[in-house]
Amino acid sequence: MTDETPRAPRILTAQYAHVGTRACQQDALYVSDPRLRAGQEKPMGQNGREEQEGQGDRPEAFAVLCDGMGGTELGAEASGLVVEEAAVALDALGADDDVVACLYGLVQQLDCDVCDQFGAGRAGTTVVAVYLRDNRMNWLSVGDSRIYLIREDGIECLTRDHNLQMALDNEVARKSITVEEMESFARRDSLISFIGQGGLPLIDHSPEPLVLGSGDVVLLCSDGLTKSLGDDQIAAIIRECPDNLDETARRLVIEAFDTGGEKDNTTVALLRYLEDQG
Repeated sequence: MTDETPRAPRILTAQYAHVGTRACQQDALYVSDPRLRAGQEKPMGQNGREEQEGQGDRPEAFAVLCDGMGGTELGAEASGLVVEEAAVALDALGADDDVVACLYGLVQQLDCDVCDQFGAGRAGTTVVAVYLRDNRMNWLSVGDSRIYLIREDGIECLTRDHNLQMALDNEVARKSITVEEMESFARRDSLISFIGQGGLPLIDHSPEPLVLGSGDVVLLCSDGLTKSLGDDQIAAIIRECPDNLDETARRLVIEAFDTGGEKDNTTVALLRYLEDQG
């Protein structure tokens, strides 16, 4: 007889990174182990964390990804510091904490910390972060790393690239400049908002939690991926092996690298929300 007892919702995670053709790795990444947290205190395990057994518990997971800026002196150091501090802060979030306020305050503090440690403008990094609690996700972005939501019916980029191109597109839309004038600008991929700048002109975040459906996949990636693969290619790879998230993460990065040419550091994190039957 088949056991049709419903299983608790789950969050699956995976990650993969490649240095590309660069001399060093300036991306940094942390993906938490998914955990189950109830609304009340539970017995502590040997590792000091709550025991992960029990029906009706709410699954939680988070990820933070940074792409250190090669144009600054200490991009790798900045990305490493931000990921380390963000992981500690996100791991400490409790069930009653305001995730939006915590993320927004965290990124401002990280900007100050990078400036204090390395000097404003000497060390810079992008940051994207997501926090999943049950089927609700909050996210935050500074820079041009991206967060995607992949569903059965399509792929959606949740973030904007905080670069000169975005600012110029806004000026074209206002008719302040022409398309020809916009195209004359060099280095349109230069960031206009990044951690370590000493004040963040742009911080994008979810104003309220995004509700996920069973099977939805959240992708965080550095621009090494999106400079090599289009959105439709990314979605196709994710849908081709839905039951093996580790292989999906590896394929995304390797297929981006295999497109040839000079390749930036490429890093991805995947989180998949599931509600299934036992």
